[in-house]
Amino acid sequence: GYSGGTMNRPGMRKLIRLIEKGKVDVIVVYKLDRLSRKLKDILEFVELLAKHNVDIVSVTEREVDTVSAMGKAFFTITMVFAQLERDLASERSKDNNRVMAQNGYFMGSYVPYGYTAEKKHVLRIQNEEQDEDAVVDGKLRTVLSHNTQEVEVIRRVFNYYLQGNYSFARISDILNNEGIPKKAEWNQPKKNEKWTESNIANMIQELNYCENTLEAYNYLQKEGYEFLVGIEKFS
Repeated sequence: GYSGGTMNRPGMRKLIRLIEKGKVDVIVVYKLDRLSRKLKDILEFVELLAKHNVDIVSVTEREVDTVSAMGKAFFTITMVFAQLERDLASERSKDNNRVMAQNGYFMGSYVPYGYTAEKKHVLRIQNEEQDEDAVVDGKLRTVLSHNTQEVEVIRRVFNYYLQGNYSFARISDILNNEGIPKKAEWNQPKKNEKWTESNIANMIQELNYCENTLEAYNYLQKEGYEFLVGIEKFS
């Protein structure tokens, strides 16, 4: 399906085209937030409806419509709360991800080379901001562990690069000639099974391989990165 957080959906685009062609008189929806949960999008959509003399009625929100003055007022109020609900849900999700990351759980989708993803049940986490433990739902979460074979490949790549006379293409050729596989978790199509220059370039620039030194902390802070741990974690 498509998220209600955007109006850029196939069905919505088709509806807008029909409205602009004058082929729509009334729009009936189950709930207003099925159109969009962004107040700005909804208000712009209502302006489009008014321009083409199209009304909208909600089946489950009978007091809301764009026909009567009171209905229009309730319409705006309903959409304000729909936007609020979406923003609060987003904030809760970000806060949850932050706490999980602080406790060592992987919240990304792309597993870097050199790591293996494992699933573990989470029963208790430490909330550093509130200085207390929190009992959580026991869902499976992802943790990363070092993949020793891949770590050795990373060391070789960096050693080649630091010598100064190995191009990305040359390094990728060495790995391919030795039959060193790319990451299995990447599920690459057959045409992408071989190492490429961009693979090597991305590896050299991968932040996960950066040592946790004070020099690295100061550099990343200057670049605008946000840290989930204090400076005392850097040595």
